[in-house]
Amino acid sequence: MFACALYPTNRDFLNSVRAEVAYQIRRLKYHPSIIIWGGNNENEAALMMNWYNIPARELHTYIKDYVVLYVKNIRKIVLAVSNDFSCNRI
Repeated sequence: MFACALYPTNRDFLNSVRAEVAYQIRRLKYHPSIIIWGGNNENEAALMMNWYNIPARELHTYIKDYVVLYVKNIRKIVLAVSNDFSCNRI
């Protein structure tokens, strides 16, 4: 779902991401070859190695957005939906 780009963290985008992640997990979670959910396709490395040449004074903003998107939103949904056997939450 995500590949080598910096993504917004505004409310509309996060709502869209939450819906998409929940949908994909519900759709795929019983597939026999799913062993791990991964969703940031090198974005963490891109930030840490500064692939985008972001000025140092601005880097903290992008790191904060990364945490909001992947840790506070996507991770939360993955844990909730993948552990919900009824698939009716979120």
